[in-house]
Amino acid sequence: MGLCWVGSTVALAEAKPGSAEAEARKAASSYEKKGMRLRQDGWRGVLSGDKGKAIRLQFFKGHEYRLFLATGAKEKKAGTKVHVMVVDGGGNVLAESPLKDNVATFSVKPSRTGTYMVLMRAEVSGRKKRKIPAVLFYGYQ
Repeated sequence: MGLCWVGSTVALAEAKPGSAEAEARKAASSYEKKGMRLRQDGWRGVLSGDKGKAIRLQFFKGHEYRLFLATGAKEKKAGTKVHVMVVDGGGNVLAESPLKDNVATFSVKPSRTGTYMVLMRAEVSGRKKRKIPAVLFYGYQ
């Protein structure tokens, strides 16, 4: 399960307990049971409190997409919070997650087919320079 683009890819089936991959997979499991198709590879990288990350995804009109961004269980204990949003070519925010936990998920249903930017960031109170391992993947229906 997962998705693919620039950066490392992730095999979510092989996720270690407590890893970012396992946290994201856990968040996706109920959607998968309801018929959501999860992509087969994923993005894995590092986020930090002082710098976000942007990637491009192709979305198609008529599909509803659900994005899952997560850090590991250890990061949750450290108070890490993640935020992710989808922005169109004009800079308009289509959808975004609340900043509240180490796992963020939300859905977006684009009105037209195109390339969209996915913007991600992580926050840890008092430690802006810290590097935080993270994974993002998505599914559609």
